[in-house]
Amino acid sequence: MSNDKKKDKERRYFVLIGSAKNWKTSLNHNLWGFTEKSKGLWNKTNPKDLLAFYVTLPIGKVIGFGHVGKKFINDDLIWNDEKLFKNSIWKYKFEIIPSYICKNFEEGVELPYMVLGTSRKAVNEETFASLVKGADSHFNTNLFKEYFIR
Repeated sequence: MSNDKKKDKERRYFVLIGSAKNWKTSLNHNLWGFTEKSKGLWNKTNPKDLLAFYVTLPIGKVIGFGHVGKKFINDDLIWNDEKLFKNSIWKYKFEIIPSYICKNFEEGVELPYMVLGTSRKAVNEETFASLVKGADSHFNTNLFKEYFIR
C-alpha cells in the first residue's frame, strides 16, 4: 500500500464547534485553537484530517468544511477573549484549509442528531460522509467527490 493511501486510511473526521463570533475570527485567520486543558485533542488531530465547521446556538448549523493544515504552538492573541484578557488562551493551534464556507451562517446545514461537546467532536467516516452528501445537496457543491472519491 502506498504511503498516500495509508495516510488516507488514517485520516480522521471532526466537527469543530464554536460560537458565530469565534468562527468569524477563526475563518478570518484560518486558525483553530485549543487550550492547555484540551491539548490532548490537539495532539490527536493531524494534517489532512477532514473538518466540518459547526456554529453553536442559536444558529446550530454546519457552515463549512475543510481540512487541517500545519499544527503549531504560539501565544498570539487571535480571539476576542484573548485580546480582552491580554492572555493566550488557545495557544495550541492548527491551520484550517477551507474547502467551502457559506456566506450567511443562517443558511448552514443542520446536523443529524448527535451529542456535541466543546471544541471538537470526532465522528466516524460514515457519519462525516453522510454530512458531506447532505451539504453537497444544500450548498450545491461537490465536496463528497473531493473528499471520498479517488
